[in-house]
Formats: sequence, C-alpha cells, structure tokens
Amino acid sequence: MRLLFIAPNVPLHDRNSGDFRLYSLLKILSQTNTITFLAQRRVCPGPSEDDRYASQLSELGIDVHVQDYSIVNILRTQRFQAAVLEFYFLAEHYLPRIRLLQPSCPVIIDTVDVHYARLLSKYQTTEDEQDLRDSEETLRREMDIYSKADKVIAITEDDAHQLLRACPQLDVAIIPNIHSPVSLSGIQNKNRLIFVGGFGHDPNTDAVLYFCKDILPLIRSKMPDVKLTIAGSDPSQRIRDLGNEHITVIITIVK
Repeated sequence: MRLLFIAPNVPLHDRNSGDFRLYSLLKILSQTNTITFLAQRRVCPGPSEDDRYASQLSELGIDVHVQDYSIVNILRTQRFQAAVLEFYFLAEHYLPRIRLLQPSCPVIIDTVDVHYARLLSKYQTTEDEQDLRDSEETLRREMDIYSKADKVIAITEDDAHQLLRACPQLDVAIIPNIHSPVSLSGIQNKNRLIFVGGFGHDPNTDAVLYFCKDILPLIRSKMPDVKLTIAGSDPSQRIRDLGNEHITVIITIVK
C-alpha cells in the first residue's frame, strides 16, 4: 500500500515516548508499504538536527518532506490507500484537503492523547475557569474532527473509552506504545527508581514535582536508602533544582 503520514515534526525518537512510538510504527509499516511522510515544521535548534532525524526515516525507504512541501501537489501527483494524521489540530487542517482532492482515501487520526480529558484534569486541580473553558472547547474540536475520520487511534483502552463516551459513533482502534521486552532478572540495587520523560510536556513536569513533594517522602520513610533518577529532555529549572543526595537529575542531550 501507499501510505501518507502527516505529523507536526519528524519523530525525535530518542527524546520522547510519543515520537518513539511514531518512529516504531513507521519502521514496521515501511517494511511492507510505500510511505510518504510530511513534517509540518522544524523543531530542533538547528536544521541539521531535523535533517538527521529525517535521514533516519529516509534510510527506511520513506519519502520525507520537512516543512517545504505542497500538500496540494502531493495529493494531485500521488494516490494513497490511506492517510494517517497525528493530533486533532493537525487533522483540522489536512483532513478537509484530503477529502477534497482524494475523497476515496481513508483518513485515520492518531489522537496521541485525549487532550480534553487532560485539560479537564488540570481544571480539577487548579479550579481555574479558563482551564475548564479550554477543556470544553478542546472537547468540541476533538470530537468534531474525529467524527469526520474513517478511524481514530487511541493509545490505551482507557483513552478509547473516554473517546467513545464523548462520541459513541467513533470507530476507535488501540495502538499502544511499542517497546522491546527487557529482562529484569539479576538487576542489582533494586531500591532505585527512575522517571524518564520529555519535560516539554507539562504533565511530566507536574508528575515529577508532585512525586518528589508528596510521594517520595512516604517511600523514604519505609525505605530510607531509596534513590530516584530523573532523566529527560528540556527540564525546567524547577526540575533541575530537585537534585540532592537522594535525587539525581540527568539532562538528556542527544547528538
């Protein structure tokens, strides 16, 4: 099959879980399909970094276009058996164009997250009315575009249930994160904890701050020698300042 993938950026697969999942899907599908991949923008500090990740997709046989492309020209010159769009806000832009220029092409939206539910959880913590309005508006936008897709992909069963509760007529499939199994037998220093995440995603920052303030002290009261390692890209100063004799903060710099 000839497949079209459109995402905000080339997958930075060694920097965050969502991009690793997308890269893994592309790697699997590229073995038996012809893929055109469009990245809406560059995100790395220098063009060479984006180009390095784009080259890794090209090595899989994927036709990669970063920022400098015309979706109209691509849809007029290539026929696709399916189009996969990441995120509801990106689908709002591209789905109508695909429907217009290739009406027979099935459109699949990969949700990546249930965005309205995350914002609702934020409101339940902050009790800020603006957060509630943001959640309600995001719910409206998500369900409007998802209802126009041929299929919607969720990451977990819980995500799928939330989507179907909001819009029962959706055709939802589940594609979780993809990781190779790792044996834990024989591992020493078992009183060790690690958190891995990209801190450009606000919930990761909230999770670590909450864990270190409210949860880790409870664990240490029972296991005084427990150690926590926090590893991830783009940590704020608040995350960096967590480092002490019990907590190690590792800033991942990928070259």
